Amino acid sequence: MSPRALTAVAAVAAALAGPAGRATAHFPPEAAPLGPVGGYPGAPGGFSFMPGPAGPIPPASLPAGMPGLPPGGPPAAMPAGSVGGPVGPGAPELPTDTLGGAAARGPKFWVGAEYLAFWTKKAPISVPLATVGPATGTGAIGTNGTQVVLGNSTYDFKNFSGVRLTTGYWLTNNESVGIEANIFILPRKQSGTPPIFGTDLFPTLARPFLDTTTGLQSARVLNQPGFFAGGIRTDATETVWGAEIGPVWRVYDTGGHMTLDALAGFKFFSLEESLAISDFAAAQAGGVAIFQGLGSPSPATTSVTDRIATQNRFYGGMIGGRANLHYEALTLSVTGKVGLGSMQESGHLDGSTTLATGVVPPVTTPGGFFAVAGNSGQFSRSKFVVIPEVGANANVQVTSHLALTFGYTFMYVSSVIRPGDQLSTQINPTLVPTSQNFGARFGPAQQPVPLNTSTFWVQGINIGLAVGY
Repeated sequence: MSPRALTAVAAVAAALAGPAGRATAHFPPEAAPLGPVGGYPGAPGGFSFMPGPAGPIPPASLPAGMPGLPPGGPPAAMPAGSVGGPVGPGAPELPTDTLGGAAARGPKFWVGAEYLAFWTKKAPISVPLATVGPATGTGAIGTNGTQVVLGNSTYDFKNFSGVRLTTGYWLTNNESVGIEANIFILPRKQSGTPPIFGTDLFPTLARPFLDTTTGLQSARVLNQPGFFAGGIRTDATETVWGAEIGPVWRVYDTGGHMTLDALAGFKFFSLEESLAISDFAAAQAGGVAIFQGLGSPSPATTSVTDRIATQNRFYGGMIGGRANLHYEALTLSVTGKVGLGSMQESGHLDGSTTLATGVVPPVTTPGGFFAVAGNSGQFSRSKFVVIPEVGANANVQVTSHLALTFGYTFMYVSSVIRPGDQLSTQINPTLVPTSQNFGARFGPAQQPVPLNTSTFWVQGINIGLAVGY
């Protein structure tokens, strides 16, 4: 290489090394162009992210002789109001600058998935389903030694394992107006009671009812020494799910640790339940199985099943608010909202009775014990309902685009219909296939499903991941 070329290379190297060295060793720390301390905190759902590189290279570190720059260093700042001019004091105000914070606090778009460990309010059985008593008893309510062993109580579905999906998108660059949506589901779960039989101490097992033809307490005997051998059980299911979608407004953000959001939109909620009550009574040497008013001797067996399913579906509006506390990689959010709208309450009740003699194939006829002619079939109505909900959530940033979420949710529903509340022990035995008077058709008609209501709640904890860009 020629001496002239070597001299040029040395001059360029000195120009690059000199200013850079001064910027590193002598640039005042308080004047360094650093970004905000820590990560930028959360999006509307509480999701936060960490910023990229800490701002532009300071003009002082750019060599004066760098190609493309005019002699004497970088150009002076452009006048306020110029196209591409500075942002900050003296710059023209943008239309959206007054709607939220001056800087974005999270990703433009985010999506999350959470595991739910939830519990629901226990399901009621508001009437007595089975009684036990002494060997000489009838099993009727109020008779000597008779006790209720099933019913007048509740059954528990215990904990559900579910999932909730959330997503959102900011419509403005300063994250002041956006849209959010979520959907959760607690999949169908089964519960109920194991089979109940007579015991040595209380050998008589029966299904009690009030005979509306006489006004007296009576019972269908399932188990009694020398007459019948039988039992009873219940099976139940429950499914809960819901969804929301609507706008979100960041109504308070001064650049500090606190932000406030206003929420609104459409809310949907669904509670679906079922209850089946099944019994059997096998005739012994001293007993006779009654089917459609006719008797069959041992070993004839009658089996009765009542099934009731209810569905509660809410359609309405939702309003609420959320307070967010941001500190570096942690965001804490507390949300309160309420749904107002119509609950569509509907259901179906039916029953069946089967006779098995062991000689001919089993025969089944419509009508059970609670479900008989006059109250079987579909039923429905609409009712105004309020659904308040509160929740607390913590979001911890783990990477630039990934956060862990932890939280708790409680939702209350002011009115639902549940299967165990729709049963009545006021029964006309002439409509019951296992009654000796079946088909006689006297006395009052069977009353329709009462459509009794009760409150409902669901609560639990959540843990999940959120991704944002």
